[in-house]
Amino acid sequence: MARILVVDDEPLNRQLLRACFANSGHAIVEARDGHEALIAAQETPDLVLLDVMMPGMDGFECVRRLRVLFDAEPVPIVLVTALDDREAKMTGLAAGADELLTKPIDRDELLVRAGNLLALRARDLELQRRMVELAELRRFQDDTMAMIVHDLRSPLSVIQSSIDAMIGRVEVDPSGEVGESLIDCRRACARMSRLVGNILEIAAAESGRLNLRVTPGSLAPLVEGVIAPRRAALQRRSVEVSVDVTASAEVDRDLITRVIENLIDNAARHTPQGGRMRVWTTETPEGVELRIGNSGSSIPESSRALVFEKYTQVWDSKGAGSVGLGLYFCRLAIEAHGGSIWIEETAELPTVLALRLPVVAVRPALRVGA
Repeated sequence: MARILVVDDEPLNRQLLRACFANSGHAIVEARDGHEALIAAQETPDLVLLDVMMPGMDGFECVRRLRVLFDAEPVPIVLVTALDDREAKMTGLAAGADELLTKPIDRDELLVRAGNLLALRARDLELQRRMVELAELRRFQDDTMAMIVHDLRSPLSVIQSSIDAMIGRVEVDPSGEVGESLIDCRRACARMSRLVGNILEIAAAESGRLNLRVTPGSLAPLVEGVIAPRRAALQRRSVEVSVDVTASAEVDRDLITRVIENLIDNAARHTPQGGRMRVWTTETPEGVELRIGNSGSSIPESSRALVFEKYTQVWDSKGAGSVGLGLYFCRLAIEAHGGSIWIEETAELPTVLALRLPVVAVRPALRVGA
């Protein structure tokens, strides 16, 4: 049952409108002028039928005030008027009315229009309700994820410290089987730490809370800092790595380092035994481009955009699939800098992850020393 507010200074007109809805089951609330309408509308109606020609506050002004009162509420307002000129209709619509009906009222037309507007309001209210539920669910997910991440960091820190202590013991031969196993464990812990960090940064980026601390500088130290601790493992797999990074850019260096870590690790996982990886930069009018290519399987062109979506599984040319948050995190971080990221290929390197960064940050950011 809907609540319909009927506003007219003529009792007979109010009576006729009430009669139109006699068998509808709707509750009819009456008001004799604009001021009474504003008082009655404190209890939000589902539909307003409003006369235009009233003493004091006319219908046009009443519509304007009702729209302020309802704010974002999807309450339909129908102006009922004896005026039949275009100017009156445009004035009513500009004031915020949804429909205009000309007197004398056609009962069937009124019921059809009212039914359509009430159905539209019901859908709008349902959509608002679902949006509120979605926002609450998202807030719950964020809070839960933050709690999980917090709880994961402590045991990870203990595991990493213990592994480092074991590696440092004299009786452990770093080049032997035990030493290599411990190094693999340390590398896995480091990757888990990055994944945990990715989750936090993704949550911040999705909610608009990712603040960049940008500083200008060369990208070479960032790339080398990521590759250096991985060279030994790549050499054991006979993977050739070439680096030609000379460009500079204004970036959040911690965030971009994590992006490079994700991209390097992704390339290393998909590079076969005895394969090749290449990291290089080029400078273009649009900005600095960093590419990380590998000699593994190519990704079908139709699937390349999906790689950077959240929890999307994509199959390469050999049927191997991957799913996760790493590349999604990279996309958010690069876009936060005002850049872009994509996949391409060359004759020698079937998969190349490419990103473009502006030389000077173009998005609002928290600058070091500002």
